[in-house]
Amino acid sequence: MIYYLANHKYHYEDALHHLHNSKDINLISVPHSKFLINSKSFKKTYKFTSPWVSKNWLCVIPCLIVCAEIRNKIHPKKSDTLVLYSEYEPLNHYIVEIFKKAKAKVCLIEDGIPSYIQNAYIESDPLTIKQLIYQRLTKYLAKIKNYQVINVRGARHARICDKLIDFVIYYRSISMQRNITQFIAQYPNQILELNSNTALFVNQPIYEGYLSFDKYSEYLVKAVDSLASFEKVYFKFHPREKREIKNKIRSILKHTKQNLIYVNDDDNVEDVARKYKPIVAASFFSSALMSLQAQGVEPVFLYKLFKLDEFGPLENLSLVLNELNYNFPESKLEINKNYVSGLKSISGFKSVSEIIRENTSTKEKTSFGNEAAFD
Repeated sequence: MIYYLANHKYHYEDALHHLHNSKDINLISVPHSKFLINSKSFKKTYKFTSPWVSKNWLCVIPCLIVCAEIRNKIHPKKSDTLVLYSEYEPLNHYIVEIFKKAKAKVCLIEDGIPSYIQNAYIESDPLTIKQLIYQRLTKYLAKIKNYQVINVRGARHARICDKLIDFVIYYRSISMQRNITQFIAQYPNQILELNSNTALFVNQPIYEGYLSFDKYSEYLVKAVDSLASFEKVYFKFHPREKREIKNKIRSILKHTKQNLIYVNDDDNVEDVARKYKPIVAASFFSSALMSLQAQGVEPVFLYKLFKLDEFGPLENLSLVLNELNYNFPESKLEINKNYVSGLKSISGFKSVSEIIRENTSTKEKTSFGNEAAFD
């Protein structure tokens, strides 16, 4: 039995691409945003609410309740395989430990840019006091034996212990400095036709941690202005942005020369691309640009153009994009229908389902009892 563990709609939709009408696939949902699930696509579906999403994780009772619920409902066997996308959610760590106790397989599929950045580092910078407290409390409250946090130039990343992951699947040929077997898979979607007069802007709430809202507003106007050569520019809000923030953003952008079209909030970025077929997609540094490029849309990362790369994590992103031969635009004049990102193409590899099938019958890795915690 294969279990897919999804935290976002794009995780869920990616899993659907790999099903091939199999009756031996279950879905575990620990949603960070709302998305509808077609239970008929899976043999069984499980949904758990994470206390970390609702900010209730410091209360012991919600953590104990959801962990007990997981133990009571999910009973993996040695022949099973867990496929997950994100290491960020603590409940994902808890579920992984349950599967490894049963000596089941665990596969991690890339989650875009966050995976590339944190997997490029073996050693963590010293944890800040805040990061250390977060790690210790999470371990204690959810009783996740191997939960670990790494500090990548000031940014906190949660990381599952390497020995708990049997293999990693990437959609791009990029180096990974972790002691885990790596495979490269063919990305499942390709957009066949694109509209040379259309662009997409993918917004990010960078005002939450990188800079003030006023400063963000300045950069946002510049970002939209950089797409002035296109007849139509579709604007996609981030799923985390609240209504009052969206209204502020609309008010700010109504004074720009660009005629923006705001897309349906319920559509994820891949849905938008399939519907409107933009030839380029721009953002400050959104991970969504990578999946859009895999579908044929040229990604425009704007953070270097606006000199936002002084932040530690963006230095790491630059290293990743340079390895992928990305062509950073040096002026907004370069951002037009003829822009070519230079990112390595994705082709000629096996599908995710083939890789999982070929690696689920091999001998298990070291037993769970020998695993060591990060610290």
